Amino acid sequence: LNNLAVVAYFQGDYAGAADRFAEIIPIWRAQLGDTHPNVLTVMNNLGAARREAGDYEAAESVLREVLRLRREVLGDDHPDIGQSLNNLGIVLELRGATAEAERTYREAVESWRESLGDEHPTLAYGLVRLGRVLTETGRAAEAEAPLREALRIREATLEPDNDLLASARAWLGLALVDQGSPEEGVELLDAALPALQERWGPDDDLVRRARETLASRAEGAGT
Repeated sequence: LNNLAVVAYFQGDYAGAADRFAEIIPIWRAQLGDTHPNVLTVMNNLGAARREAGDYEAAESVLREVLRLRREVLGDDHPDIGQSLNNLGIVLELRGATAEAERTYREAVESWRESLGDEHPTLAYGLVRLGRVLTETGRAAEAEAPLREALRIREATLEPDNDLLASARAWLGLALVDQGSPEEGVELLDAALPALQERWGPDDDLVRRARETLASRAEGAGT
């Protein structure tokens, strides 16, 4: 069942994946106990599948439970706590609870910083999520520091054409343009756009925003 659920998830059948993950949980709980790592992983996967299926309320409920159980078992100083916080933050952001999402992302960043260190690629993921929500809520100046840190980490750990590196460049570029530093922002967006378009296609939201921002700046400059 678990393998079928994973296959369904990666084929884009998120509702079907959620149904299968939900079937597995009581079986594994009976066999392994409520707080076994495998049970919590399947619950985390159920939350992700429900999120992707658009059922944010159900996703939030299960992800909060995963976070509670992981804290009971692992304490606060473990990378899985950061993962649970980050996943919960994504759902909160998607349903419009941006203030709580920001707080949750900040917790995830600090958890990962404590458990993984200042140079770990996973920390960069949390920093980008934090910078993104700050940019989206009109605080581009505040977003600059976490996005610069994320970019520094990814430049040190990823290949130059990696889409995650491009994503950090694009979000920092958007934040810089928003706060009135268009020259560096445009340079970063120019560098990011090819890898993002290749990975996600022309209709991706970040690709579209980067393209529109570049077009707007070019029009404003009379080019």
